[in-house]
Amino acid sequence: MLTTDQYRLYKLIWDRFMASQMASAELDTVTADIEAGGYIFRSSGYTVKFQGYMTLYEEAEDYVAPNNADADTPEKSIRLPRIEQGDVLRHDTTDPSQHFTEPPPRYNEASLVKFLEERGIGRPSTFATIITTIITRGYVVREGKSLKPTELGEITTKLMLDCFPKIVDYEFTANMETELDEIANGVDTMLGVLKGFYGDFADSLDTAETTVDREKYQLPVEETDLVCEKCGSKMVVKNGRYGKFAACPNYPECKNTKPLTGNDAAEEKTEVTDMVCEKCGSPMVLRTGRYGNFYACSKYPECKTTKQIAKEIGVACPKCGAKVVVKKGRNRSVFYSCERYPECDFSSWDMPTAEKCPDCGDMLYRKKGKNQLICKHEGCGYKREVEMEDAE
Repeated sequence: MLTTDQYRLYKLIWDRFMASQMASAELDTVTADIEAGGYIFRSSGYTVKFQGYMTLYEEAEDYVAPNNADADTPEKSIRLPRIEQGDVLRHDTTDPSQHFTEPPPRYNEASLVKFLEERGIGRPSTFATIITTIITRGYVVREGKSLKPTELGEITTKLMLDCFPKIVDYEFTANMETELDEIANGVDTMLGVLKGFYGDFADSLDTAETTVDREKYQLPVEETDLVCEKCGSKMVVKNGRYGKFAACPNYPECKNTKPLTGNDAAEEKTEVTDMVCEKCGSPMVLRTGRYGNFYACSKYPECKTTKQIAKEIGVACPKCGAKVVVKKGRNRSVFYSCERYPECDFSSWDMPTAEKCPDCGDMLYRKKGKNQLICKHEGCGYKREVEMEDAE
């Protein structure tokens, strides 16, 4: 024998199960305009055209009106009585409420990826790079979970839409993905695709360079507290490919620039070190440039001495026993040198290792650009293939 509560639970389950086997209900979405005292009131909801499963089981909150189906927080639809045009209705109560039109929500990383996928833009392997690029270049900033466009991003978008509408068209990027597939499958060639693209692009570029009003796309000037050492002017914030930097407002007459740090990009990042400038004896400071940190004379611009920050590789110099460090040439190419240079003139394009040659006992080097260990001792010629991860 079931108790009252047990029976109610049993009946709820039974009704729900039986309703799931019955025909669907048919509902009509209804909007009724009601005239009263010179005003028009509107009521929206639904009426039941065919009861179906609702004969046995019905929950009012189960139904969401079709026009609200895509809303982030759908409102429950109201079941209206059957009414006909011309019916006289009686006023019961008034429940006033105010609504404001909400702007569409900002994209977050997930919704932006979904947007790109829907339009055939990018691939799973490139979505992260796309988002990283627009953040790194300052086109958007993270605000909570959302991506908020910056003034730089809005101006850049306006410039691209005005001058290069075909390039920023969704279809162009989606079609480019198809063309890349055709190149990979041998249907088309890289030169063929580039020739088809470059003609119109070159014309648009020439037109933009000669006719665009540059002042229209300039960011407001933001002054800093920094003073240009060359001409004494107050430096301003500029946006470059690698972020914000301080520049002299008298450009191009004065081309002095400085790195910036912080959210407002308003102060130069320097750190005094124990090193002494080889030319003037002043303390060296740690600065940050386009290619990372480096040492510079604190008397800049009077003294322009700079020094790279050496990265050790854990190998002793074969000539003097000091440490071998990584250095970069004028074209940013990497080479290896003794830390005591110029006292010790050891240098090599190939990376020295701590491993010794099994034939002659001399140092082995990792061949630049190849997966090989080689011996440079005259007359030896030993070499050995190594795995990719070992050769890097």
